[in-house]
Amino acid sequence: MADTQANEAGRAWGARARDWATLMEPFNRAVFRDVLDALTVGPFEFAHVAMCARAYMSAGPWWPAIDNAGPTAVHALVEEAATPFTSPTTGIVRLQFNWSWVTGHRDE
Repeated sequence: MADTQANEAGRAWGARARDWATLMEPFNRAVFRDVLDALTVGPFEFAHVAMCARAYMSAGPWWPAIDNAGPTAVHALVEEAATPFTSPTTGIVRLQFNWSWVTGHRDE
């Protein structure tokens, strides 16, 4: 994503982000649950390290790293980071997430 696109998205979301999230989150929960069930072995589990890397690299926050370092380097980094969480017997990567929502206000 180009910087200008990120800036435009930030302005669009910034003014009423909490209102939008409060409105849309209940509608999206079932979709997110279905997607996770379809793509993973279990909640926050990936069948193998390469699948974990591909999943993480598809998320927007990784795009600038991919643009700067290239997909091969980022893929290797994510695989290296996920390896300690990989079962030596099954190869399944299990990651524990502790989600937090942070909101803020930026004066312009």
